Amino acid sequence: LTIAAQKIGQGNPHAPLPQIAALAATLIALGETTLARLGRGAVERLLVEGELGAIVVYPINGTAALSALLNKDAKVGLTLLAVARAADNIGKILL
Repeated sequence: LTIAAQKIGQGNPHAPLPQIAALAATLIALGETTLARLGRGAVERLLVEGELGAIVVYPINGTAALSALLNKDAKVGLTLLAVARAADNIGKILL
């Protein structure tokens, strides 16, 4: 479920937003499978860091997630806190 999206900064400015949503869903599926096999519980968040930035994905419920693309110079801790809060608020709205 893509609710709203905005691409900012570096990275591939031509990456279609549906493709970003599909990649986020794939990350969640991989995370769920990995954690289930290791007996580590449910996915709380996924963070993948690269040379030019990162993507963070917070599952909200079984059908929605919030993803954010971070530039390399982003303050990761503050961004994770803000995205976690936003995901929590979205989750309350979707109930």
